[in-house]
Amino acid sequence: MEEKIVAIGTNGNVLLFNSIGIKSYVLKEDEVNKQIKELISKDVQIFIVSENLESVIKPLRDQHKDNPYPIFLMLPIDEKASGAGTEKVRENVKTAIGIDIFKED
Repeated sequence: MEEKIVAIGTNGNVLLFNSIGIKSYVLKEDEVNKQIKELISKDVQIFIVSENLESVIKPLRDQHKDNPYPIFLMLPIDEKASGAGTEKVRENVKTAIGIDIFKED
């Protein structure tokens, strides 16, 4: 079966995604982009990636930002939440609808 969604992290926490049927990869930081490129070539569409890898995959994300796929979801898989994933969602929603619905008054 072809995977359309995968999870990537740097420690065993990411393996929890296997329990819900999402193929998971534990990778070293220097292996991440190579693995993602390989998975993109195999038509993986959604990548759930640990927030601590944000700076590692940023060039790859930027390369695909105008395409519908792949989609990169940043989650606090390997460590305490940094807020990077939430901030990215905030930016995307603001771009899509023109207002910041997360704004605190």
